[in-house]
Amino acid sequence: MSPRYVFALIAAVAALGGAVAIANPSVLRLPSIAQAPTAAPSSKPPRPDEPGWLEDLNLSADQVRQMRAVRSQYQDKISQGRQNVRQAQQELRELMAGTASEAELRTKYGQVKTLKQQVGDIQFESMLATRKVLNAEQRRTFANRVMKRRQGDDRRPERMQPPQS
Repeated sequence: MSPRYVFALIAAVAALGGAVAIANPSVLRLPSIAQAPTAAPSSKPPRPDEPGWLEDLNLSADQVRQMRAVRSQYQDKISQGRQNVRQAQQELRELMAGTASEAELRTKYGQVKTLKQQVGDIQFESMLATRKVLNAEQRRTFANRVMKRRQGDDRRPERMQPPQS
């Protein structure tokens, strides 16, 4: 297995947990047969926070209920963890700009790393809980969608190109 494939698989798995954990509850509704499509089809896959991103998974009513339960279980923990990370990062920036000692900076940096790891662990647990809800085909479909989204997301800093002159 190539390192590139392993990285892509890890990214898809991580995105699965995060996307489900922060998904909008209205997104998890089963589509009504009588409803007409609200927008023309797009060539790019919908964002996880847009309606319809789970529709092609063909979730059963029970799976929708389970997905909502997983989201409910992890959403507040992830949100609070992210807030703690942002706060610690802000404190680190303030220490860097001030007169803090190197030891103080290292301590605060360690706190930021620990908080980020905790959020990652919660997201991973959310992903595992979500994985239990989906069958093998649904997992493949979802992972493919996440991979396509990641490959097409040019806003990520590591993919930004310098301006052409």
